[in-house]
Amino acid sequence: MNRRIVVRLPRWVKRRLRRRRQKTRDAALRTRIQIVLLYDAGLGAQRIAAHLGCVPATVVRVAGRFLEVGEDGLLGKTIDMFDVWPDTNPTCSESRPVI
Repeated sequence: MNRRIVVRLPRWVKRRLRRRRQKTRDAALRTRIQIVLLYDAGLGAQRIAAHLGCVPATVVRVAGRFLEVGEDGLLGKTIDMFDVWPDTNPTCSESRPVI
């Protein structure tokens, strides 16, 4: 069953996101910020996707990640398991036999 995504931002968060949107050179980050701001304005995934030229699944994914992680979720960076536990990385120099 699909749940409706509702994003409600305090004024100070909207201001910070708008400022970040204006200052960034990263077009993908700008789009993700715009998705969150349009959700806050009351638009749905279909209308946001049509407005920004992306698919609705992207809109839902970005908004969901923002609700789960917060503003850091807009950066688009994921945590790699090998960054957290380097000794489990098969390509890590410590795990290779020295010849």
